Amino acid sequence: MKNIAIILAGGIGQRLGESIPKQFLKVAGKKVIEHTLDVFQNHPQIDEIAVVVHPHHISEVETLSIKNRHKAQRKAKFYINKCRSASCMQSGWKRTPA
Repeated sequence: MKNIAIILAGGIGQRLGESIPKQFLKVAGKKVIEHTLDVFQNHPQIDEIAVVVHPHHISEVETLSIKNRHKAQRKAKFYINKCRSASCMQSGWKRTPA
């Protein structure tokens, strides 16, 4: 059986009130999404990471993943969230990989 970590990073930051979504805020020198990817990338029981991301931010997440060697290690896969609501995010991981 394959263990897949699903990261829901498809928000646009509207409720936060900042100019950028939460996943791109820096904490301890790295963006929140980088910390999250690192944890799953280094976990021995995780075979794949599915990242659900808003279409406007997919290139930024892919760039961060490449920079941190997540995609090079073949764990990270990206899925585009075409939804605008939190309830729609729940099914976002079923979408076609980017």
